[in-house]
Amino acid sequence: MRLELFINSLYEKVEKKEMSVTSAVNLIAEIIQENYKVFDPKKRESEQQQDFQSNVIFEFLRTGHKIFGPLPEGKDFYTVVCSRIRGIVQTQIKKSADSNKISLVNLHNSKNDFENEQEKYSFILVVDDKLSVPYAPKNSPDFKLKPVSLKEFMNKRSSFKEAKPAVISALRECYDIPDSIVYKLCEKYNIDSNDFFKNIQELKEIQIEKYERHREYCNNRNASFFIHQRYTPGISDYENASDSYKRTMKRRYETSTHQWELKNKKIKNGKFHYTPSNELLSQKLGICIRQISYYIKKTRELAEEEAL
Repeated sequence: MRLELFINSLYEKVEKKEMSVTSAVNLIAEIIQENYKVFDPKKRESEQQQDFQSNVIFEFLRTGHKIFGPLPEGKDFYTVVCSRIRGIVQTQIKKSADSNKISLVNLHNSKNDFENEQEKYSFILVVDDKLSVPYAPKNSPDFKLKPVSLKEFMNKRSSFKEAKPAVISALRECYDIPDSIVYKLCEKYNIDSNDFFKNIQELKEIQIEKYERHREYCNNRNASFFIHQRYTPGISDYENASDSYKRTMKRRYETSTHQWELKNKKIKNGKFHYTPSNELLSQKLGICIRQISYYIKKTRELAEEEAL
């Protein structure tokens, strides 16, 4: 009761110009923080509760000024504050649910990517598992050559036609290629793995802005897909609905579908690609851009041969 009277008194002070709206909102936010269970009695896990509560209070601080105005008929200011908090709580619950569903979409995509990893990069590992050295001493089965740097490897002749295209492909996929594939690549072609990973890391750092932009757009695409799914009509969704409601839902479905398909198309067409440029690879490896272009073309040919 004392809490109710105090909050109502804040409204009166604002009306009489004895207190600013900002000060009143800050005071109410402090009251909500100290007596949060009064406004939102639902129990949640400790970490989740703390984050959720912080979000509710932050949102109230951001939008609380909107409740200062003429009071609805038959309601006091305390009731208006409670209604506002309940509205914010419901909005936060909905946001959390949406975020969880989008995360599930991302997780599903990640699982699919993981399952297709070996198949996607299989053309890189066309040669036998054991690297043969034809000029090694016959009586030294454990003979090993000293691994060479990536730059040295790309500037010397190789007896494996797929070796250099495979290296170029791995560097172009620097953000996505698994470490296991890189290790196998280094083992097969006698490349220093530390130097290979150093080059991959340097390429990642150079391309970080492009990669972040791509990832952000993918998250937007996934969010659009979730919204599209939400408006996808079920068999009995609109059985008893009015014609105006059906038209509204149909329009939302068509709009959300268009947005999702448009974003998906842009990603597939490489609108937000983050692959290192041929010029950048040329500088890193000390070979000309025409050679890079040739190896990329050769990579596609090897991938097509592997697919047959």
